[in-house]
Amino acid sequence: RLGDVKALEVNLKLGVMETKLDALSGGDYAVKGTYKTSSDNLKLDVNYETRGDTGVLTISQQGRDERLDLTSNVINRLNLGLTDQVPVDMVVEAGVGEVTLDLTGINLRSLQIKAGVGSLNIILPEQGNFEVNADAGIGSVDLTVPESLEARVEYDSGLSDLDIPNRFKKAGEDV
Repeated sequence: RLGDVKALEVNLKLGVMETKLDALSGGDYAVKGTYKTSSDNLKLDVNYETRGDTGVLTISQQGRDERLDLTSNVINRLNLGLTDQVPVDMVVEAGVGEVTLDLTGINLRSLQIKAGVGSLNIILPEQGNFEVNADAGIGSVDLTVPESLEARVEYDSGLSDLDIPNRFKKAGEDV
């Protein structure tokens, strides 16, 4: 349960899995979701505690499965609905897999993502004042900035292609 907190810190430590997150409209819960795995060795650890007026939610994949590689048939899927009731600071550490964060409707204060291998799809809220820091290893990053949201984008694209919509004007090197 969310409890009487005024803000939420979310820490997602994703090992090898497909992850989808979106807003949980209303209700008393910080998060609701499902986790499906075909490996008995990969458990999900969920911890929620309060520190003052802040709820701290940590979800992490525990264990190892030697069969895991990019061609394995092991299934790991996490689907989460995150509260829209309080401001959220989120840290995501993604290992291998596709991560989709649809933050539409979430009262986002900050988002930090460090992704390893796979695709990262982030849809920002339609309003707010927040900072997003995404660091991806091998794979694609798709950041959707709604028309209603002003943004300053700083990037270091390395060896990848970069496609920025015409509504953004170049303000300097990598800005």
